Amino acid sequence: IRDMAQACSKAACFAGQTLWDASKPDGVARRVLDASLAGQVLGWKAQVDIWQGVARTAGWLKARGD
Repeated sequence: IRDMAQACSKAACFAGQTLWDASKPDGVARRVLDASLAGQVLGWKAQVDIWQGVARTAGWLKARGD
């Protein structure tokens, strides 16, 4: 979550501070997405990785003025 928050902040040129509430539980230690079923059934494969996707989405939003 921290890595994703940092990537989103960087892509959006956010200069503020991200605050974390240490009193909240950590949740599941690790979650992993397995897209192999989508590949097997639908022939789908991601064209960009998650970090490129975040950067592209932020650029798209900036271009729209959102």
